Amino acid sequence: MEAALTKILSPGRLKLPMQRLPITVLLAMFLCLQLSPPAPAEDGNDPLLVSDYIAWWAHDDRGYHPAVTFLFQNESGEDISDQLVRFQARFLEIKNNYLSVTRSDIRPNMARGEQRNYTLIGNEPYELPIDLNAWPQIECKVLYKIGDEAEAHQLLLARVDTITMTNEEALQRILSQHSTRRVKRVVTKKKKKVDSSDMSQTAYSPAQAPEVPLTATALPLNGHAEPGHKSEKTETKQPPAKTPDKKTDSAWHFKSNAGLGDDFFEFEQAFGRPTTYDASSAKWTWAKYQPPGDVEVYAGARQPGSKADVVVAFLKSRRPVSEPQLINLGKEFVGKLKSQPLSNPTRSVRYLPSGRVQVTNLAASSLHFSIYSTNDTPEDNRYYVILSRLPSNAESTVLDQARRSRLLRFVLPVLGDAADQANN
Repeated sequence: MEAALTKILSPGRLKLPMQRLPITVLLAMFLCLQLSPPAPAEDGNDPLLVSDYIAWWAHDDRGYHPAVTFLFQNESGEDISDQLVRFQARFLEIKNNYLSVTRSDIRPNMARGEQRNYTLIGNEPYELPIDLNAWPQIECKVLYKIGDEAEAHQLLLARVDTITMTNEEALQRILSQHSTRRVKRVVTKKKKKVDSSDMSQTAYSPAQAPEVPLTATALPLNGHAEPGHKSEKTETKQPPAKTPDKKTDSAWHFKSNAGLGDDFFEFEQAFGRPTTYDASSAKWTWAKYQPPGDVEVYAGARQPGSKADVVVAFLKSRRPVSEPQLINLGKEFVGKLKSQPLSNPTRSVRYLPSGRVQVTNLAASSLHFSIYSTNDTPEDNRYYVILSRLPSNAESTVLDQARRSRLLRFVLPVLGDAADQANN
């Protein structure tokens, strides 16, 4: 418009008397003001305000689900007593633009300024790998409508952090941190209301580009964070990109496998030369391997042979590891016996001087498979995955060797009950 007006009013085209020039200019300015679109109004009057939240992973018998727990308060200036509040959580998997929608209706009965908490859990189950970097990146957006509103409001937008919790743990986390952390209302020039047809959407449209997530993510495990603070996971030692193999959907997968029945040479090809070994016994040789990551691998072979008869995988994690993940980890060391189907797991619990130990046993025709799990504190989770191809069960073999070899003494605390019985 301004370019056209300048062209019209250029000296070569302007043929108006000088006394009429001011009126023409004023008329042109008036037309520009009338034709220019009005500036968008700022919207800072959303009826509900989120005051704290945490996006996390929940677990049930189907797998892991993205979830969000939040505190919200009534900022509408009036009571919301009999009105229905309709929440919608949209969990977007950023890598493939897959959208899962969860809806829930509540009557919060909130007076002015009152606060409530709520949890929304995604419907889509996932199998989470051990490698935190391989967890799916999920963006969570929460929308809501009050009563018969035609338009929906956006309550929060966040990334789901690499934390697994229960509903109660998530609520206690934000309640304990609420006094030191508060998410401020963000006022922008664009309205945050969403058309009602958008809130009823159940499938992701490729034409829609996902919104850029806020810099405020879920809190780290050991403290508070302001928006923009890096999660604790960035400080965790990560394995090189080549291991585990990201091309598979397995919970854990090495590019080169070595397990029961394989020679020490094959273990070296898979994990490099052993960090240490013990050949002091006349009957057994034990070697310790350290593949990239947090798993330590111990292979034992009866002399004079050099093919593994027993494999022990030890994992220490700051976050709990699920039983299916540990079973998948053990399957990586089945070796020559991978064609044998495993039985359903059986579970038991022992109370030992070292603490509580959960034992999971599986078996095949020529294979003993046991998992020992200890997690007395939330950030100290230890897992011992033991496989044996000997006729005797894996526990008795490893217990006997743990008393003889210095490399296996770390296993004795989880076998304390059996050791005490043997000594009595």
